[in-house]
Amino acid sequence: MTAYLISPVKLITQEERGQIEQFISAMKIGFDWDIYFPADDTDQTQGEFSACIDNLAATKNAEFVLIWFRPDSLGSILDLGFAMALGKPVILVNEDELDEHIMDGEDVRVARLIRKLSFFSLAEEHDARLDEVRQVYTWLKEN
Repeated sequence: MTAYLISPVKLITQEERGQIEQFISAMKIGFDWDIYFPADDTDQTQGEFSACIDNLAATKNAEFVLIWFRPDSLGSILDLGFAMALGKPVILVNEDELDEHIMDGEDVRVARLIRKLSFFSLAEEHDARLDEVRQVYTWLKEN
């Protein structure tokens, strides 16, 4: 299974990076997922346009798109647009954080869009992959 992981890159905290790296590792070991993580897999020293082209290519090659939601990550919104334009199934990883964002009453349009995309791209294959993602994310939160 190949996936592209939308997540913060420029604004990522050490804590978030650690959580994401643990998630990627657990998905590889537990379910044999190959996950493209732009913070590591895209050359961040190149210009922004070139990085966007690389990320678009990685999204195009992925079977699924995962999103580690953070409301202030503008690059994530761009990547989400790529995923939508390419018709990729989207799986929300950190659902609890999305729910907190919605509950805080901030600008929730993007958060609601992510929720809808994650639910409307459901199919039998998607359901199985969604269960794998939820298992690993739950395990990370508990440990």
